[in-house]
Amino acid sequence: MYLLFIENLPHKKLKIKMNKKIEKSFKVLYEQDVLSKVLNESSGWKKEAWMEFSAKLKNKDFPCLFGKKAFKSKSIKVVFCEKKDYGVYDDFLQGLIEYTDYVINTPQSERIFLH
Repeated sequence: MYLLFIENLPHKKLKIKMNKKIEKSFKVLYEQDVLSKVLNESSGWKKEAWMEFSAKLKNKDFPCLFGKKAFKSKSIKVVFCEKKDYGVYDDFLQGLIEYTDYVINTPQSERIFLH
């Protein structure tokens, strides 16, 4: 499961501009099991977004069984997107690149729940 949190997402149409040159030296796609370390070193909105999402998945009435199973098995991948300049979300593009690499390089049996 791939989860994307975007800081201050406007309610109107989102036009995403990407910088033409993206450095591959930073990582933005985090495994759920290392997220606590990342959140301890991050700004408040990231921790708040994750805690809100976690609370929803822990709710026994949450309807998405796949999401609940992914959360329980700590297999969720998370990207937090912060706006660098007006409309520039490099983290978004980098997260898509990292997730695509994960899908290409990880056998299907290790990334899709079949049970």
